[in-house]
Amino acid sequence: MFLIFLAWFNSILSTTLISVYALRYINWWDYLRIILVAIGCIIVSHLWNFVYFALGSIPVRVKDNFIDKPSKFYHWASEECLIFLKYFIGFRLKIEGLEKVPKNGRFVLLVNHKSNFDGLICSIVLRNRQISFISKKEIFEIPIVKAYVYKMGYLKLDRDDIRQNVKVIRKAQEYLEKDYACIGVCPEGTRNKTDEPLLPFKPGATKVAFLAKVPVVIVTMRGTETIGKNFPFKRSKVFFRVVETMNYEDYKDM
Repeated sequence: MFLIFLAWFNSILSTTLISVYALRYINWWDYLRIILVAIGCIIVSHLWNFVYFALGSIPVRVKDNFIDKPSKFYHWASEECLIFLKYFIGFRLKIEGLEKVPKNGRFVLLVNHKSNFDGLICSIVLRNRQISFISKKEIFEIPIVKAYVYKMGYLKLDRDDIRQNVKVIRKAQEYLEKDYACIGVCPEGTRNKTDEPLLPFKPGATKVAFLAKVPVVIVTMRGTETIGKNFPFKRSKVFFRVVETMNYEDYKDM
């Protein structure tokens, strides 16, 4: 919410100063010009938030596949940018079952995968819980974004490298056991572009939960696949539902 407040504060301040200065104008077209300038100030103020986000990536050097400990600061900064992005894109969230999420301790988040916005939605809804997602390696090739996901403790998964995948699971286990972060997993392994509710789960997708013996929070989402299609002319409806939380004793024999 900080970036949203900052954008509106900048735009309101700029508009006020311009309006006060404009009091000496008397022609109607001058006032029209002031209105257009004010709108421009609002747009520029919002764009500055993306500049702040970009500046935060400059000091980051992505050296290894994993960071030793996820950064709380970059987690907070990313949350602020994601919340601002939600308002910028303009989608509505309906949330159910949030009371089922454990109040304390770390957990593994299992969520279906329909869109590139899925991780964004999870981070917005569960913004008080630091979550590091196991993600495909392509996300670490996106300029600016790669710096933030690295500092947030996202774990790079290479589907073609089995040894690398084992390291990912072990690192995720370490994050959980050392209370660094919760772990987000899309067990389908890829985006579901079919009409089926779920794709078959990948082998080992839930392995980290068994190793760390932590609760598993099961989440379903609907509507995330429409966000990109509807922007910017239509607001999308996204449904986020916490289905169930299973403790280790509930699933250890499955």
